[in-house]
Amino acid sequence: MTRSVLLVLGMLILVSMSVGILIGIQLSSGTDSPVSNQTTESPPDNPTPTPISGPNQTPYENMRTTSPQSPNRQLQDVLLSTINSYRIQHGRSPLDNTGPPTDRLRQIATNHSQDMATVGVARISLRGSTSSDRYSEAGLNKRCSFPSNSGYSTIDPSVGKLELVANPVRAPPYENVEGGYNGDPSTVAESALNTWTSSNQDRRKLLYKNAEQAGIGVVITDRGSVYLTISLCGA
Repeated sequence: MTRSVLLVLGMLILVSMSVGILIGIQLSSGTDSPVSNQTTESPPDNPTPTPISGPNQTPYENMRTTSPQSPNRQLQDVLLSTINSYRIQHGRSPLDNTGPPTDRLRQIATNHSQDMATVGVARISLRGSTSSDRYSEAGLNKRCSFPSNSGYSTIDPSVGKLELVANPVRAPPYENVEGGYNGDPSTVAESALNTWTSSNQDRRKLLYKNAEQAGIGVVITDRGSVYLTISLCGA
């Protein structure tokens, strides 16, 4: 009787051990995937730069900008053609608006036209700035000097010898309020030329024999007034 009881107990123990082993095997072979130690980083943001104000930004918010198709650029081209026609009629070579110094000439001419438009008057010396100052700041004071027609003196930026200014059109607008182009650049250019040729001093500037390059600054205000500056240079 005792032997039988022991035998049954032994069998129960063996069954229990077998069941435990099976459970352990199932647990060790589960389907859970291991946790990765790597982290996925999102790409860095590329925010759009925020424009900031600086010394190179123009304060003349009421002036037209000059783009290849703007009335300013059209008037620049027509004005140069009108001046060159006048020079050729008087035996002078045409002025060029290309080449290394003309970008700087155009810039100082445009800046001065902007100043004139702000003040509302066409003058060579304005707001404490002279023609000589502008050429010097652009590094063109000596570069743009050239012999006079007689050859006995030198034409340089002093006392405005290399610049012409005009305000040939005043409001009412040169352009209408809808932005359409109503102005006639040929009429404006002829008006400016008449202004200059009626002055002995300005007429001499237009006919400098040794002037070879010109920068033209055109500003058309929102009210429609036109301000012009011509900055001349030698070879």
